[in-house]
Amino acid sequence: MGWLTTSPDASFVVPQLGSPFRLVSQPIVFDERGIAFNNFTVLDSAGNKAVANGHLLTPNLIDYTFDLRVTTDKFLAVKSQRTKDNTLYYGRLVVDSDTRLTGPLSLIKIDTHATVAKGSDLTVENPAVDPSVVAREGIVQFVDKSVKINPRLAKRLAEADSLAQAGTIGYDITAQITINDDTPFTFVVDPVSGDNLRVRAAGTLTTNIDPAGNITLSGRLDVRRGKYKLSLYGLVTREFIITKGSSIVWSGDPYNADLNITAVYKVKAAPADLLAAQGTNDAASNNVARNAMNFNVLIKVTDQLSKPTIGFDITVPQSELNNSVAGQVDAI
Repeated sequence: MGWLTTSPDASFVVPQLGSPFRLVSQPIVFDERGIAFNNFTVLDSAGNKAVANGHLLTPNLIDYTFDLRVTTDKFLAVKSQRTKDNTLYYGRLVVDSDTRLTGPLSLIKIDTHATVAKGSDLTVENPAVDPSVVAREGIVQFVDKSVKINPRLAKRLAEADSLAQAGTIGYDITAQITINDDTPFTFVVDPVSGDNLRVRAAGTLTTNIDPAGNITLSGRLDVRRGKYKLSLYGLVTREFIITKGSSIVWSGDPYNADLNITAVYKVKAAPADLLAAQGTNDAASNNVARNAMNFNVLIKVTDQLSKPTIGFDITVPQSELNNSVAGQVDAI
């Protein structure tokens, strides 16, 4: 039995997360069960803690089984910027979490309950291409089958392949994530035009990553407030204020949520041209219609995030209902 002490200036960065982490000087204990972690602490860049307790069980320091619990409190898990190699998600993600890690290295089971904490501001982009399609070079090999393989070399290659297969690390991850309206999120609908939803929403999402690497996401976020930034034919950009009752629902595909978003853009304009296009010839109404009045331009975003359906409507606010042409406009 014995222990090792970590260096007080040890630090590391997980490339996918971007946030730097560091260790404090603390013991890693080797006991009769394996490697023990007693309040083993990792600090984020602000000094907030991720604390591990439990064992990495091993009878021989070769075969390992996890029996760990990790908790975090206001832990800055993601701190990254958008780059050409990092476009799927970036920004800040602060989490309170309770995670259990169990099982052998060949299939580590991770079960976590997490709450997105105040201070988070994460952006998620709609992938421009199928994320499963990755460009590859040099995948074609030309083999001269007339050349006999050395039997000893063939045996060594087979043994190396067997060891590689045996050492494969697998994961089965389940996470329940609670989101509240203290934290804004941005969903980039079209990375080219910049169309995006920036919302504060509340709900619970459940995600799973199976041993084959398949990712599923389910749950509903009810939008409390937010904006939809829309580029109109590449000419102008407008920000529509999202109304209550809007929602975003995932039913499996993490990259393809179902949208039910209604947003409004307030504008003041004279309705004369609009009424003329409808064939209105009343002289009195036409004179009134030359005066500017308030309108609500509504945008309705439905269907899937990857290919949303966008519809428009025009309504007259309550403050304009006494206007003599308001009824004609509202009926269009």
